[in-house]
Amino acid sequence: MPQNKTPQFERKHFFINSLVQGRLMARFVAYWVVYHLVLWHTLFLYRYFQYRFELMMGEPPQTFMELYGSFCSQYYPIVFSAVAVLPLLLWDMLKLSHRVVGPLVPMQRALEKMTRGERVEEVMFRDGDMLNEFGSVFNKFLIHYNERLRNEEDTNIEDSELFAAPSEEELKSQIDELARTAMQFNLPLETEPASVESESTK
Repeated sequence: MPQNKTPQFERKHFFINSLVQGRLMARFVAYWVVYHLVLWHTLFLYRYFQYRFELMMGEPPQTFMELYGSFCSQYYPIVFSAVAVLPLLLWDMLKLSHRVVGPLVPMQRALEKMTRGERVEEVMFRDGDMLNEFGSVFNKFLIHYNERLRNEEDTNIEDSELFAAPSEEELKSQIDELARTAMQFNLPLETEPASVESESTK
């Protein structure tokens, strides 16, 4: 059973696929914005119910803008906290997406080599990669592919040796063997066809 090799070095670039990682980051920012908008206005709705209860208790009325302004002055630290923590969340999201996208890069290169009929080494994974199970199956396939490619190369070598033109020494040995066979059966052997034709024309 093949085991995934763990490299001793770390990846230096985390943003390596703008299509996949870019979309994940954009979707994360969209979720972050929607979440805080919902949280902000949920808090304001709670403050509005408090205001209606205060009116029933005899508190002076306020316009909507006054009420919303006083709410913002009380809860604005939430906005600062959300904006401050966003870069940390994005950085963590980038590293998390890299654990998925990172192993796909050597797999893509291996597939490109396979399409060219080249031998492919096993894909190495790093600690924390999230495609180790898939990578293990992929490496098993690479072993099978390399063995099949090696067998095809051996077969091609044998075929080339089988159909290769005989050398001069092999031709001489074959002629000598034919001569010995002809002498055993008392058969004439024409070793010099050009001289025989010249004598027949006389």
